[in-house]
Amino acid sequence: MQTITHISVSASKIPDDVFHSLVNIHPEGAGKARRWGLEEIVITSWKLELPLNDPRTVQAIALLSSNGYLEGESPNWDTPRHAVRIWLDRKYTKRDLAQCEYLSFNGRKYHDDLGWRTEPDGLPILSARLLRKLQGHDTVSGPRPGWNIVSDRVKRAVESADLRHIAIHPVALVRGRGRPDDPRLSWEDHGDPWWELTSDLALPPLSPSVQVVAQDNSPFVSYETQNLEIREGHYQIPELHYVRSEIEEREPFDLALTHEHFGKPPFQQRKIASQRLYQLFQEHGFKASWIPVRLDD
Repeated sequence: MQTITHISVSASKIPDDVFHSLVNIHPEGAGKARRWGLEEIVITSWKLELPLNDPRTVQAIALLSSNGYLEGESPNWDTPRHAVRIWLDRKYTKRDLAQCEYLSFNGRKYHDDLGWRTEPDGLPILSARLLRKLQGHDTVSGPRPGWNIVSDRVKRAVESADLRHIAIHPVALVRGRGRPDDPRLSWEDHGDPWWELTSDLALPPLSPSVQVVAQDNSPFVSYETQNLEIREGHYQIPELHYVRSEIEEREPFDLALTHEHFGKPPFQQRKIASQRLYQLFQEHGFKASWIPVRLDD
């Protein structure tokens, strides 16, 4: 695994000496623009996208920290006046993923206009106008954490394997934008259907090591007035942790749902997959998004 650091700085919002020191550390990150009404080219911003242990990253973080710009923690942390933004991304290798007992599963192909469900039965909705864009993909996700669907190829492979606590639900195909009140269509007229791959098993709450907060970073109390989120320092995508003994007390599973709804219920639980399900996808060449799940002793 490699951790990539992203830092973005506006020249107009930090002292000149600090900004020019950053440019000297990593000249390739300087963003240039033509000053309004003049021919002069000036440096207006600075960006860094390098491994966390790169000497230039270490120098930049030390400089910003010594000047008070990196106090506090948040995945997309903004200093006052939005002068500096820093976030971290983990890059996993196939070996990293193959060594995990469990992984968070999500669709690889992402589309902003997905995430709606039928009422009252809660089936995922897919607009027929998006079918062409999904060709060649086997897993799809949208902006809502609990919404992801798989191709008919994935469904057949999963059904032929001896997997535990897997549930497969139909996807509602509709005309229009993909909203609950759009007219329903028949899959028979539009090719192979898509399916929701989900589970009938819910896991225990996340480990106490996971920072669970509301959308404004205040302590999470209730879904009635808050959206649930998790934090992990400056990491853009936090890893999920469970207490090992609590997972081992559950029935063996190849797919399960988190106890927590990310955002608000219903249908906002993330999916936790076993190494068996991950290997099935690798054997068949199905591409999906996988993030290691950690077990705390």
